[in-house]
Amino acid sequence: MKNRFLLTALVVALAAAATAFARPTVAAPQDGDETQLEQYMEDINRGMRKLRRAVTDPEANAESIQDVRAIELLVIKSRNETPKMAADIAEADMAAWMLEYQQGMLEFSAKLLELETALVKGDNEAAGAAYKAVGELKSPAHKKFKAKD
Repeated sequence: MKNRFLLTALVVALAAAATAFARPTVAAPQDGDETQLEQYMEDINRGMRKLRRAVTDPEANAESIQDVRAIELLVIKSRNETPKMAADIAEADMAAWMLEYQQGMLEFSAKLLELETALVKGDNEAAGAAYKAVGELKSPAHKKFKAKD
């Protein structure tokens, strides 16, 4: 428990330092074009749907672990992207808004690590609960950071 707290605190501190010194740039996509972040999120969503049933099946743990790791990599890549919605955020509010985005992505990463840990331990009941906790992050995050289509 203490190690997880320290790891989370370290990751949050690193993200805060990285976002505090850089003003994000948002490449305006052409009509119908997706941003890189949107592509990553679609891939994350596909991966999560694939895990939905497999996460509680002990026979599928090895494949589920690989799927979770693939999602974790997509989340890491997503943290380096700036949501389209950033274009609508006032300059004075940008640093705080980006910090909140980074914190949300770190929470997402932490929940995925809990899911992976449960799968590695073979605790599919805990994996199912962790999967649900990951899913519960989606709607509030999209309300804050996803631009309306």
